[in-house]
Amino acid sequence: MPTLRDIKQRMNSVGRIGRIANAMQIVSLNRLKKIEAVTLESRFYSEKIKDIAFGVADNTIHQAHPLLKKRKIKSVIIMVITSDKGLCGGFNNNVFKKFQELNSSLKDVKIKVISIGRKGVLFFRRRDAFEVLEEFDSYISEDTLGNSTNISRKVIDMFMKEDIDCLFAVCNKFRVHLLGKANVDQLLPLGAIREGAEKGRERKEKISAPSAITRVRDYIYEPSEGIVLDKLFREYLANQIYQAILESNSAEEMSRMLAMKQAADNTKQLTKELNITYHKTRQSVITSELLDIMAAFNL
Repeated sequence: MPTLRDIKQRMNSVGRIGRIANAMQIVSLNRLKKIEAVTLESRFYSEKIKDIAFGVADNTIHQAHPLLKKRKIKSVIIMVITSDKGLCGGFNNNVFKKFQELNSSLKDVKIKVISIGRKGVLFFRRRDAFEVLEEFDSYISEDTLGNSTNISRKVIDMFMKEDIDCLFAVCNKFRVHLLGKANVDQLLPLGAIREGAEKGRERKEKISAPSAITRVRDYIYEPSEGIVLDKLFREYLANQIYQAILESNSAEEMSRMLAMKQAADNTKQLTKELNITYHKTRQSVITSELLDIMAAFNL
């Protein structure tokens, strides 16, 4: 049976953990407010550049651009985005689970990995089955956009040379006031994305305006259609990679904030239970001492 001193020490320890968890929750909330604003604003740009890139592709004779071509999948790159730090619940485990599911579905396919985030770097360093092309931190900094552009260039060069046939991104997507959800997104070839966008647009048109007339946008190109389209596609892919890192960072802070809130709530509940145990033990000690006094008095 624990002594009063043991229970008191444990109450103090739990209290300290609760205060740390509460402080980390506040820190995560402040970080989330900053990165959430950037992520949501960047989403608008991401959607716009997607509309422009595929809009130009639909209105030019360059619809056979190499980045649009779908091939038999023999080699792929999977970009895995995790956190740099822990204490964020099942954030990283969800990403690793999605990666393993994707890996299992790609039978007889050579897989190469781009690991963004220290937790992912450690995960793949323990496994020699995957060739890691790039690895760096996921924390948003001045280098993040440059890293995204460099990855985009490298992947596009490999795709053009037919060293790879697909690019997938596995990461948590940010959802306002909710836990992020780990998704698998295909980023290359662009033809697959274009088909998905067209199907989505057709569904929206049927729902919103069944009899609407499709509008064709006209563009004036400078210096030429081919150069503009190529530049747009490269900018689009770099932006998609950057946006995925932003989404992951926002989802990470949301996950950490909720995990710390749960930890703080658990410490409060445990403190209440320890307090009840402390008073019961104290009553038992007092009763035992009184019985000893009465027994000694009777002697």
